Amino acid sequence: MRAPAFLLACLLLPLAGCLDGATASGKDLLPTAHAKGSAWHEDAVLQSVASLEIGELPPGVQAALAQRSSSDPKTMQDPEMALLQYRDSHVGDGRAGGWAFMFTASEGSLLLVLDSSGKELLRHEDAHAAGRDRDEPALADPKIDSDEASDLAAQANSTFAQLRGHAVLGTVALGQGPHGPLWAFMLLESYGLDGQAPRTAVAAVDATNGTVVTDLDGMDGSSPFGGQSHSEQAPVNPYFRPAGNRTHLAAESDQSTGSLDAARADQDTSFDLQSAGHQELRLQLDLPNALVGTRATATVTAPDGSTTHITYQAAALQNSPVRTTVQMPEAGHYKVDVHLDTGVMQQFSFAWCAPGSPDAAKDSGPACSDQ
Repeated sequence: MRAPAFLLACLLLPLAGCLDGATASGKDLLPTAHAKGSAWHEDAVLQSVASLEIGELPPGVQAALAQRSSSDPKTMQDPEMALLQYRDSHVGDGRAGGWAFMFTASEGSLLLVLDSSGKELLRHEDAHAAGRDRDEPALADPKIDSDEASDLAAQANSTFAQLRGHAVLGTVALGQGPHGPLWAFMLLESYGLDGQAPRTAVAAVDATNGTVVTDLDGMDGSSPFGGQSHSEQAPVNPYFRPAGNRTHLAAESDQSTGSLDAARADQDTSFDLQSAGHQELRLQLDLPNALVGTRATATVTAPDGSTTHITYQAAALQNSPVRTTVQMPEAGHYKVDVHLDTGVMQQFSFAWCAPGSPDAAKDSGPACSDQ
């Protein structure tokens, strides 16, 4: 069962500890988080740490809050609603009122949200999530804390220094970099409502030795700190057999786009695979310009009712679309549900491609390219 969409939309917002002005660094809460993770599962491994600092809420969220306030004023006093009403006075300093910790174990995953005092604000256990690989490394605890890393980033990056304390939104996350734990930061100057592209600043700091990473282009989405995909692939239909006399099969592909936010966490779309006989069906999900910590899942339901899941987890300075493949797909109508698991507002693109026979022209659809 999914956690409530509204709560998940709040996960990376400044959390309840901020209501009295108290903040914490990411490292401050690690001992408490580890203790809770170990109590949940003996082989729990920390995968990521993240928080979001809001200086000003996006207009869509402000509108949703105003509507809720007018329709049911008492709900604005609930802790979950209070989270949305706080503003961070110094976005980008590497400190926040609360932090989210993601753990995985041999079976399932655990998402914890702790306030600055270590109090547990939210817990979401997913017993159906795929367990981690045995060879997957654990995220080492950082020697450099998030606030220290922010200071180092400001010293090395003039744009980051200019926007720190003045941005409308900032993200900070700890994940596995190419050579160990890495702090990743992003600052957004504005939401671009004047039609002008807002300035952004990104920075990464080695959490072991404090080195500011300058080769951001070298950190592609295939790293453990990039876009991640997970698929629960539908089994091959044992009753499907390609037509024996088929000699030519054209490629088929299409894509759809949409937007997700706290009020509309789900978007439905669909597509039709016209011809039987394709060897594979490629499914691709992309969250363009996703902020660190944003996560969305596309669930594709085949004509026979089997499902395939694709999860996009934005946790790096540069991400790539995630893709999975269904072997020997059957022709017919496919339903697609895209769900915003964490985050505030996000555009998405879902693409699919069924390559044709070797003699067919190559399709130019985004999911048809070879990765």
